Amino acid sequence: MRLALLAFVALAACAPEAVSPSAPQTPAAEAPASAPLAEGEIPAPVGEITISSPLAGARVSSPLLVEGIAINNWMFEGVFPAELAVDGAVIAQAPAQQQAPDNWTNPGPVRFKAELTFTVTEEKNAVLILREDSPRPVSADSDVAGPARTVRIPVTLLPMAQ
Repeated sequence: MRLALLAFVALAACAPEAVSPSAPQTPAAEAPASAPLAEGEIPAPVGEITISSPLAGARVSSPLLVEGIAINNWMFEGVFPAELAVDGAVIAQAPAQQQAPDNWTNPGPVRFKAELTFTVTEEKNAVLILREDSPRPVSADSDVAGPARTVRIPVTLLPMAQ
């Protein structure tokens, strides 16, 4: 009897965590990116970064709040760069920063947030660019960093209401 009870407790402890049916489910866009990569960039493998906001194709106004989850080695000192580009020109930059209680020095996923401020006078097609800040070396015996894993998300920028 004790053995059966012990086995039941052990199995219950190994079961996946139940998700509350009332918990809101946030749609998320996972890498690979929806916009073409620039020369020298490599796509982020699926599962390395998940963007919950904005989704690809979103119509956004300033300030643009970017939120998601990335594996810890995307960050250095708890941040990685976020940029907003129109026709290849960067119009806004901000650090995507870890969110408490997550810590980039611990293994596993880390929640992040960035806020990009921009000004446009008319609707503009743009690309949100998220790039790792800890690129891997080009080889095992090299200190030279290779290309950064990158996610590009197409968005439409909206002018401020007057």
